[in-house]
Amino acid sequence: MQDLTTFVLAGDRGPNDPVARAGGVTRKVLAPIAGKPMICHVLESLIEAQPGTRILVIANNCRDIEQALRPYAASFSSPVEFVEGAGSPAVSVLEAAKARDTYPLLIVTGDHPLLSAAAIKEFLTAASKQDADVFAALTARSTVVRAFPKCSRTFIRLGKESYSGANLFLIKTRQGLKVVEFWTKLEKSRKKALKIVSAFGWGNLFRVLLRLTDVDRAMDRISGTVGVGVRAVVLKDPASAMDVDKEEHLKLARSLLEKEA
Repeated sequence: MQDLTTFVLAGDRGPNDPVARAGGVTRKVLAPIAGKPMICHVLESLIEAQPGTRILVIANNCRDIEQALRPYAASFSSPVEFVEGAGSPAVSVLEAAKARDTYPLLIVTGDHPLLSAAAIKEFLTAASKQDADVFAALTARSTVVRAFPKCSRTFIRLGKESYSGANLFLIKTRQGLKVVEFWTKLEKSRKKALKIVSAFGWGNLFRVLLRLTDVDRAMDRISGTVGVGVRAVVLKDPASAMDVDKEEHLKLARSLLEKEA
């Protein structure tokens, strides 16, 4: 995909984050896996998938990450910049996107070391063939459970299948920023379930609970609520759902990536 810019969101919950503690570091994305910080694996997959992509690592107090990655900078064949965050993920994305005004814009999180270059390519290829403003990557529960039967994940039921998010998004057009603006509103209400439900409507909630909404219909309803075209891409690789939120996830990532090292 030409002229792609990538945002890597590298915020965390501070030194008390269970993954940071387990990794013996002050920030989750710096937890060592196969001899390098977790976020290095994300950057390497991005560069392999889309050589020449402009990469911006966005985090509060991002200087800590920049310093930690200096020993590895020479191995990155694409430029990596570091941008100070704006407090929350959504606001950080919104401000950085408006400041640069360049599209398409790929968004991924820095705690996803198992996200492969192949999965990123699959996502970008699928998005390039469809007409929409925003794309979100999902992974089917049946695929994930078959590969990782003992690892806990959160899934939402849509029709006959349940899905987990892959923390991988593409804003294809400037209009797609409406989704990020909507996201900022939900961030403020994330502990107020009724406000979040009201944003999408009770009818849509009941459809999800009763398993009457499939992926495409769910995306149609989100599109109608936000006012831009939103589509989902279901990825084949089960590891696409395995970002690192818990110590057990860190152990899994280490076991898989250390075998490849």
